[in-house]
Amino acid sequence: MHSQSSSRLVAVVPIAIAEPEETGRRYGELRAALGRQRQLIGNDDVWIAANVLAANLTLVTGNVGGVSRVPGLAIEDRTAE
Repeated sequence: MHSQSSSRLVAVVPIAIAEPEETGRRYGELRAALGRQRQLIGNDDVWIAANVLAANLTLVTGNVGGVSRVPGLAIEDRTAE
């Protein structure tokens, strides 16, 4: 049931994809900033955050964890409901 409702949501919600150059730039900036702060997170999480920031979106997740340390990242925590 959950999978079916997710499929319907994807069908009606347009997916924004950031420009690769902007995403790469954001990735480098985030990786460097988090490294300077000694707050490194996983590479996949940095890529996800870079894409979300570059596309000017909100990250909706049930695993806030490390991404909560990303400066400027808007997060909607699905576990809070």
